[in-house]
Amino acid sequence: MRSLALALTLAVVALALRCGGSTADEAPGACGPGDPCVDGQVCVAARCFDELGDDDRDGLPNGVEARWGLDLFSDDSDADGLADADELGDWEHPVDNDADGLPDAVEHDLLDADRDCLPAPLDPDETLPETSPGVLVAALCRHAGVCAGGAAVTVTCQEGAFACDYARVAGFEDVEDRCDGLDNDCDGLVDEGAAWNGLPLGDACRGEGACGWGVVECRVDGGVACSSNPDGSAPGGHDEACNGQDDDCDGLTDEDLAYHDAPVGGACHGEGACGAGVVECVGGAPACSTDPGGSTHGDGPELCNGQDDDCDGLTDEDLTGPVIDNCPVRGVCASAFDALAVVCADGHWQCDFSAVPAYEEAEASCDGLDNDCDGLTDSDVDGGCP
Repeated sequence: MRSLALALTLAVVALALRCGGSTADEAPGACGPGDPCVDGQVCVAARCFDELGDDDRDGLPNGVEARWGLDLFSDDSDADGLADADELGDWEHPVDNDADGLPDAVEHDLLDADRDCLPAPLDPDETLPETSPGVLVAALCRHAGVCAGGAAVTVTCQEGAFACDYARVAGFEDVEDRCDGLDNDCDGLVDEGAAWNGLPLGDACRGEGACGWGVVECRVDGGVACSSNPDGSAPGGHDEACNGQDDDCDGLTDEDLAYHDAPVGGACHGEGACGAGVVECVGGAPACSTDPGGSTHGDGPELCNGQDDDCDGLTDEDLTGPVIDNCPVRGVCASAFDALAVVCADGHWQCDFSAVPAYEEAEASCDGLDNDCDGLTDSDVDGGCP
């Protein structure tokens, strides 16, 4: 407890013991020159009051208020809207901003009798206007953060109204907007209000997509970021891949990936007979869902029908047919049966004799052979054979 309060407490206890009880409820007696109050009382306005009493119920004992010239019957002695207890501060060393010997609690916070823009609590002489720019800047303007020292700050005072000019202060902002580790608005707070998704600076944050955990920090451009995001100091993303995830941590999934100019999720048409579907990721690459390997693939075995049944972009490929049932086995074709082949052309099975020795599509040789495999020898030769 404060030393003064302790001393006053001991005094009132002693007085109570001497008088046989407390004096708190007794009416104040008269006092004046040659007629002092008894121990444990103070003389205010020719009346004696208990030092430890609190007649205005403001939390300050009468003895403290009398000592510093406060009004025992008002909790705001200078009527400036500020409570005596708040303005006084330390009972032993009250707040006296202008060092004029009068506590701020008895000097009206807005009173400026000499119209020099210094209110009474900041003006040691209310009869002489202050003209020193340095004094006015120190008393009236912001001087924390980037404004420290006040060298770049100027102030004007006209008829009691002042205006501080911070235009020459590097990095000054009237309202803190940049996140740069500085007190730009000179209010004693650094980057106040800076947040990322509602999280203040220094808090743990989870970056977009695959970027993982980081901390909220200031960006080099004055914005706010999660450190693990692409614009943070320790980005955790990588190039976008077709996998249903936001790999580059930009809030988008599988963007800029397409199948035949259709984006992931867009409409597409599979190869050949595979039909309409949607673009999706298959094996790490964009594909139509109806193509082979897709979630709704429509491919089947290739048939000799002039269509791309297996949806590989080719038609009637890699097909072989039964030679005996479809091809003649007469003449030179019978003697070279193993060289016969059946191929699919124009959607139909056709015999291929190209590998049969001595085969002629139209008989032209007089060699005693059935070269066109029609069952006739040297038939159809122009002019006949000798």
